[in-house]
Amino acid sequence: MPFGQWIVGIAGLIGLGAGIYYIWKGVSHKYMENLRAKPMTLKLQPALTTGLVANGAVIAIVGFLLAYAAWTLNPSEAGGLAEAFDWLREKPYGTVLVTALAVGLLGFSLFCFVNAVYRIVPKLKTDDMETLARRLAS
Repeated sequence: MPFGQWIVGIAGLIGLGAGIYYIWKGVSHKYMENLRAKPMTLKLQPALTTGLVANGAVIAIVGFLLAYAAWTLNPSEAGGLAEAFDWLREKPYGTVLVTALAVGLLGFSLFCFVNAVYRIVPKLKTDDMETLARRLAS
């Protein structure tokens, strides 16, 4: 396909960038600005952060694999979630890394549930609404 290598490479770089963004969003706790501060969200905040970072890591790994496949002109290097886990498992302490990532993705499923239940729609947000970020800052 004309420009196929470039298309795959750009898609990989976009995926890598998106993964880094989600990691940053989790580490910087930016996601808390749109969650209601409730007892459940306060208790689950470490798991939510871990889940968002794990999701970012998976997206970044898949993006890296796509970009690497484009760079080496080897389509067998590209892949999805299964290939990301296989690639990670081959690294030193790979089993531990895959297990940690799997537990982190369980945290991401919890993040999705909490986000669905306690998310503040920005148009409806008022100054008297207590967000998770505001509660933890005080």
